[in-house]
Amino acid sequence: MTASLTVVRHPDEKHSHGNVSVQIKSEAVLNEEIQAVAYESGYTFNLARLKKAEGLSIAKTNTLAEKQRLEYLRALQLAVKKEQYDYGKTYDMNLHDWQEIAAKEDHACLIEESTVYFSSDITAKGWSFVDTPGVQSVNERHTRMAIEKIKKADRFMYVTYYHHAFSRADQSFIERMKEIQAPHYMVINAADLAKDKHEKQYVINFVDDQLKQNGCDDSVTVSLSSKKSLAPDGDQQFSNFMHYLETEEAARLQVTSHRQMNKRLQTLINALHTVATIGKQPLAERKKLAEQEKRSYMEKEHADLKHLETDDGEIKVWEGHATRRMLLAFADRFSKEIHVASVNGKDKHAREKQINQALEKFLQACEEEWQKELQAVADQIRASLTAQMVQIFGEGRSLEDMNVHLGTEVDFHMPPESLQTMAKKRKLKKSFFYDGEFDALKTDVFALLEEHVRERIQVAAESLMKDKNGQLDKIKEYARKKRKVEEEKHRKRLQFLTSEHPDLTPVDAELNMLRENADIAGLHVE
Repeated sequence: MTASLTVVRHPDEKHSHGNVSVQIKSEAVLNEEIQAVAYESGYTFNLARLKKAEGLSIAKTNTLAEKQRLEYLRALQLAVKKEQYDYGKTYDMNLHDWQEIAAKEDHACLIEESTVYFSSDITAKGWSFVDTPGVQSVNERHTRMAIEKIKKADRFMYVTYYHHAFSRADQSFIERMKEIQAPHYMVINAADLAKDKHEKQYVINFVDDQLKQNGCDDSVTVSLSSKKSLAPDGDQQFSNFMHYLETEEAARLQVTSHRQMNKRLQTLINALHTVATIGKQPLAERKKLAEQEKRSYMEKEHADLKHLETDDGEIKVWEGHATRRMLLAFADRFSKEIHVASVNGKDKHAREKQINQALEKFLQACEEEWQKELQAVADQIRASLTAQMVQIFGEGRSLEDMNVHLGTEVDFHMPPESLQTMAKKRKLKKSFFYDGEFDALKTDVFALLEEHVRERIQVAAESLMKDKNGQLDKIKEYARKKRKVEEEKHRKRLQFLTSEHPDLTPVDAELNMLRENADIAGLHVE
């Protein structure tokens, strides 16, 4: 259930064997995660509300996924109530202390990433291992984290467990991943649970077949026991797999690494050749090229600035339609909470108590609907900000990368007393639902609700617009810094193109150095 990354790598000049650096989630990241998990669990918490709320109980759930989400939300609540870490801070500790907190969910749920510095034969060779959130993680952000790391990995090992090898969750994740990167190795752990070698081979064959049916023809299935590997006698299958990685796989990775280095080096040399060729062209041709590049640069700069203009379109549209949508949702909730079966006391006092409780539940339901509505418009604003970022920076950046986060901090904030006072004015006879009193109460309640909804929508719209502009300012600042670097590069480029006698000495020196380094490294370049 733990939703954090763990990186195991060789010690460096700042970290010795057994040191661990633990990065705690930022307040903004934690707030978004709480909102997402709470929403999927039927709640409307954010960080502040979860911290203040009464302790969550593990209610009966219909599915394992629901149970896991609720357990994770409860762990988050316990964690934020303790105030045990500073959000966004990195803590250095020893391996034992890290193992202590990593094993406790109400600590581990606050960890964004742990880097374990560990000296071993395989890490000494430059290998790093990244353990990502698994398929049982409880929200989409955790899955995205795993996918991003897998994309960048040289080898992807998928670990499943013997007693539920290639589960539905495994199949679902691999189905999603195979277009990006199919597993190089499907590792069946806890193979010591097999009754005999025939049963174990049956499970291996089953996993092999499932991989092939899911289009992972090149994936290699490996069975081992991490538990036995830690015992004095060890696990032969584990040892065999490690030996295979350190010999055959290491050799393949080295070839791949050389090929990638060769490609990058050749690309750089080609770029330098292009610069040298341009530098030898007549000045008139270079000036013409400079004018073309100057125009292109200015057009892009103008387009980027246009993409960063404030647009409150989605908020205005939301303001125009949200009142009617909310009142329809509230009407449905009103019918579910206040009906013949919920207000049926034997005397007036009992019925008064029941209708007050029902109205209180109704307003709690209104708060839930309100938070869902805010979450939906916040998602639209995030999509809008993301689209603006893609136009400027391309697909490589996310809002989280740039510390751009959008909150929904406006509550519905309607006290139960405002409706309970109306109920006191009605005659709560046994015929309440049939003599017109119920209809009159509902009319009064929704007249007040409509006024309140319009007022809260206006407050929320102003808050969202202010928040969006603040986040847009962050993006603009990042773009400004990026543009400043690009402007300096552009200035030097134009200076080179318009110089009567451009200095090609640094270019020639760089080319010679790259070729010499390629010879030393055994790389082939043209």
